[in-house]
Amino acid sequence: MYPIHPFVIHFPIAFFTASTLFMILYLSEKEVAFEKAAYYCMIFGYIGALGAFITGSIDFSHLAETDPRQGAVSTHAYCGASLLLIYGVEIGLRRKYPKILDGSRRWLYFSIAILGNGMVFVTGWLGGQLVYGLKVGIE
Repeated sequence: MYPIHPFVIHFPIAFFTASTLFMILYLSEKEVAFEKAAYYCMIFGYIGALGAFITGSIDFSHLAETDPRQGAVSTHAYCGASLLLIYGVEIGLRRKYPKILDGSRRWLYFSIAILGNGMVFVTGWLGGQLVYGLKVGIE
């Protein structure tokens, strides 16, 4: 079976990055459409990240237990799970405080977004190392 995970990962990367960019635009321009775009990109990114995590777990299950690359794959998976946690907290905050970017908590919320974006890039980089460096999924 061909790995599914590489086809799915691009969506959460794009949506989470766009979410942060729209958040920056909202903070500088105060245009409501940017805030809504940031929120919906975050939701779609989270859905995509769930899909990426599930397909990655399926693909990971095909790796032999004795494979020395298991540790690197596990690190990538833990980063993916952390990503779900970070953006889950951010979505929860936005749902609890719909105007969070206008209030005193905006910098906490924005900091979580930046942390999440950093984790997106770290997780993506690790995935690239798995494929291009360790040849995981390439037989």
